[in-house]
Amino acid sequence: MAERRCRKSLVCAALLIMTIAAYSPVVPNGYVNYDDNVYVYENPNVLTGLTRANFHWAWTTYETSNYIPLTWISLQMHVSLFGSGPMGMHVENVLLHGINSMLLFLFVLKITSEFWPCAVVAAIFAVHPVHVESVAWIAERKDVLSTLFLLLALHAYVWYAAIDARNRIAAYITMAMFFACGLLSKSMLVTFPFVLLLLDYWPMNRIRGTAVSPSSLGSFRKVRFSSAVLEKVPLMGLSALASVMTYKAQASIVASLTNIPASLRFQNAVLSYRDYLAKFFWPVSLSVLYPYRWKIPEGQAELAAGGLCLLTVIFALLRRKRPYFNFGWLWFLGTLVPVIGIVQVGAQSMADRYLYVPSIGLSIAVVWPFRRLGRTINSARGAVAATLAILIALTFLTRRQVGYWINTETLFHHASAVLSGSALTQVRLGVEARDRGDDAGAEQHFRSAIAIDPENFAANFDLGNLLLKTRPDLAIKFYQVAAKSNPLQAELHANWGVALMKTNDPAGAFEQLKIAESLAPDSYEPHCNLAKLFQIAGDLPRARAEFSLALHVRPGDPVATEGLRSTEPKH
Repeated sequence: MAERRCRKSLVCAALLIMTIAAYSPVVPNGYVNYDDNVYVYENPNVLTGLTRANFHWAWTTYETSNYIPLTWISLQMHVSLFGSGPMGMHVENVLLHGINSMLLFLFVLKITSEFWPCAVVAAIFAVHPVHVESVAWIAERKDVLSTLFLLLALHAYVWYAAIDARNRIAAYITMAMFFACGLLSKSMLVTFPFVLLLLDYWPMNRIRGTAVSPSSLGSFRKVRFSSAVLEKVPLMGLSALASVMTYKAQASIVASLTNIPASLRFQNAVLSYRDYLAKFFWPVSLSVLYPYRWKIPEGQAELAAGGLCLLTVIFALLRRKRPYFNFGWLWFLGTLVPVIGIVQVGAQSMADRYLYVPSIGLSIAVVWPFRRLGRTINSARGAVAATLAILIALTFLTRRQVGYWINTETLFHHASAVLSGSALTQVRLGVEARDRGDDAGAEQHFRSAIAIDPENFAANFDLGNLLLKTRPDLAIKFYQVAAKSNPLQAELHANWGVALMKTNDPAGAFEQLKIAESLAPDSYEPHCNLAKLFQIAGDLPRARAEFSLALHVRPGDPVATEGLRSTEPKH
């Protein structure tokens, strides 16, 4: 027993060392101007640390179109304790990933008792390049934090399901609390109750009447399938609540079926499953962005769907003698469902970060068939050599991928090289150039994006904003194009109205500003600019009313305050 504890401690230490070795290049990296700004360095509710007001904000905000109060609180706590510099944030993410690797090892060991296969599964998780986005991207704190709670919930489930469990109610409550914390960090964990049912089937073998090859542990309380489902109902309730909160948070950016037909969503989904498999087994050409597939070659999606169905059937047929294939495959398929694109959010077709939890199932399916190779000296040597070679190769690829996250420009230049002809990457490079004061470079990137995709909303909108100060007449043309693809963007109409004001078209400006005001009644700019229009036209009462609304949105604003003063009735 003491020897086993010593071996477990050594493996945990090795996993932490491997994680640090793979991710150490990320420590000196800075923030990237891609969500890191809204999560940390331009967010006053994070930069001022954990205060009562910020704590309340974390529980009530839908900032970034997510409901993730515990992620916000973790960032606020970090700022209060260690400051807002990126180095500490990077170190914390790496350590969380290392802890997750250790927890994964200990969990799989508890449910299988297969020591070295469990160590290999955890090692793959620790150094696999597809996890770089989750660890190196400060904005993805929600990935490593939510998975920490997920793994703690799984450990609590082992406690609950054990034959000799003394206090099942306490174990269940503990599991539910960890699961809730995971959901409050990132809602992708909604499939957790179904993962537990999968674990009940194999390797925990809790379901009575199932004839699968038993795990080597077999120390879990047997239940009927109906009872196994029933005990997950409260957890399903938590998943349903988290789904509702997430949908509410993302309602404004969820693409409707009129914008993306259901058939195209399903085609993208099966192709994403195919590509996720490819990236797990051949993790090269990884990118921070994968644009949505609007044009799919005929037959490609059908071929991918056929391959997925064939694998599903094969693994189902092998489920009795080799249940690890079916387990790993269903874990992979199931845990990706919330982000596979049936409900499309954002402009991406897929993302490396979405593989953080699903890859665990694939690792188990890959490692388990070889768990008996070490029974003889020669086979043990071969297995160790092959495993070390794979882990070293993965570590090398991870360190190289981490290097692309050194800054925003490097990150998106790499993405542009991987995704040749991508309008999205050109837009991001344009935003980065604009933010560092290189307007000429920004314009070049925005125009390159428009050359690739003439109706791209972001490219036309950002180029219009860039030209607003110097060439408002040209800016109007780009706003007109942008409005075709997204007519409900309030800021677009507000800026379009400003451009029309500058080109002496008050009637057109009034129309655009009223649209902006109706779309975003709590926005400052439409009220203030409408007030200026009314003031120029001599309609002082209406100008005063709009200045008052602007001050209500932004109390103490000097422009609105002065405008209100200048429109006061003269006695």
